[in-house]
Amino acid sequence: PTMGYNDGTYFWRVAMFDGNGRIGSFSPSATFTKQYPITTLISPISGSVPQTPTFIWTPVDGAATYIFEVSWYSTFYPLYESVETVNTQYTPTAIYQSDKTYFWRVAIRDRNGRQGPFTDASIIVGLVFPFFLPLVSR
Repeated sequence: PTMGYNDGTYFWRVAMFDGNGRIGSFSPSATFTKQYPITTLISPISGSVPQTPTFIWTPVDGAATYIFEVSWYSTFYPLYESVETVNTQYTPTAIYQSDKTYFWRVAIRDRNGRQGPFTDASIIVGLVFPFFLPLVSR
């Protein structure tokens, strides 16, 4: 094909034309599933971070751009931030609120504008619990 397919399951079969242009019998049908690989999120993937983070994910073959989305809701509606980028990391320009849970996800978009599946994670900004070492005295 000259253009890629959307993700999904496809059925196909083949038949030949003879020298007089008559079509022969079709082969039994076969199926294939086209699915872009998911993006692997690198950082931050869970837990708490002290401040607005830089989000990092792995590159995926076939990606022309990446769709990066952030929301305060696991449904991703409404979106807090949405960016299309060619990079595999994103640093927000706004400061994220402290003590707030953020959900983030990334999907690829190919050169024809077809989007792959999202990979998502959640983080809490500003709630990093310090650890204490015991006091030892003689």
